[in-house]
Amino acid sequence: MYEEFNTANTVDNYTTGNIFHADFTATKTFGKWTLGPVAYYYAQVSDDKCPIGVCTAINPLGTAGNASRFHVFAVGGLLEYNFGPASLSVWATQEVLAKASNVNPTTTAVFGGDTSFTAQGMTVLATLSYRLWAPEAPAAPTMFHK
Repeated sequence: MYEEFNTANTVDNYTTGNIFHADFTATKTFGKWTLGPVAYYYAQVSDDKCPIGVCTAINPLGTAGNASRFHVFAVGGLLEYNFGPASLSVWATQEVLAKASNVNPTTTAVFGGDTSFTAQGMTVLATLSYRLWAPEAPAAPTMFHK
């Protein structure tokens, strides 16, 4: 889990709200194969900010034209094969829940309602992992027998 803490844009002082991320995995390894379910969730947990008079010249509607809050949840699976020196994994997820909203009251007045939306999609990700360097294992001590 981690959170993005956003700062003001240096051009128009618009600040996007903070975004929280969480990834979930529950895998089982069978020999050289690993498989199991995966999921992720991310959400904007604080509102966007646009100081009146400071950024309204560039963004005349302030935060009214942008989604102030959103959340996305996706589920899928992971399949991995360990080749020994390298490991190849494939993740596939489908977003099953995605919602956006604008809590700014100006939105209703300007647009006649909340027009925020966020798309749902599918993600497929492959990774190839291998060791570049690691200290060698210490040599086994020599055993002397009488």
